[in-house]
Amino acid sequence: YQPAWTLVGGRAFDAAQTRADMASLIPEQVEWIQKEALEFVPEKNELRLREEEGKSSPLRYKRLVVAPGLELDWGAIEGLEPTLGRNGVTSNYDFSSCQYTAELVEQ
Repeated sequence: YQPAWTLVGGRAFDAAQTRADMASLIPEQVEWIQKEALEFVPEKNELRLREEEGKSSPLRYKRLVVAPGLELDWGAIEGLEPTLGRNGVTSNYDFSSCQYTAELVEQ
């Protein structure tokens, strides 16, 4: 649970309490669709999902909850990947690094 990782870094929260299997958090009556949304068409209660080979498919809905994911790209910053989590370099956007933040705060 990423928002809690700042608290983990500040030693105010236990890191173990922030981990859960995502599927276990989705209610049974909810369909979890893990596809990229290409287009929203709210006037039709529809969106288009990316399928294989660049094609798309429509998805009609009565109610829609969208969770725009976050994709971290540590490699976009030259030299960051090899030193992240050591040498005083940390991030609260990564589970293992937020624990390293806590170690740094303790020092």
